[in-house]
Amino acid sequence: MTYEPRGAPPSARARLGPWVMALVRLGAGWLIVARPLAQLVAERSPIAAGVAAPGRLLLAAGLGLGLAAFAWPRSYLYGLALLLAGLAAFAALARHLGLPPTPRALSAVAILAVLAAGEWLTRRVGGRP
Repeated sequence: MTYEPRGAPPSARARLGPWVMALVRLGAGWLIVARPLAQLVAERSPIAAGVAAPGRLLLAAGLGLGLAAFAWPRSYLYGLALLLAGLAAFAALARHLGLPPTPRALSAVAILAVLAAGEWLTRRVGGRP
């Protein structure tokens, strides 16, 4: 951590850090939601046979909005909540249709939680709200 005198603008490194972590959250989140999103929007998927298009697209939109909010530094907690709710709804839907469970679901939740905890801790240590 670098220390600047009071009133000095933050260094370029300090300004760039939150955006690099936003890209990391976006990339990790995409790797987690890519498979569910592909199954929700595809016309020839096992989910499409059991759920009407508006329901599938609504869930896909929720996952997409959650991913965007999770990547944005000021709304990462809302994004985390939307992603977790969307992933849980997708898993419940797949289970209801008799599909195999989502592989590595607990690992995905752990990755999302660790990234959100990292952003929260960074804000707490840096003194930002």
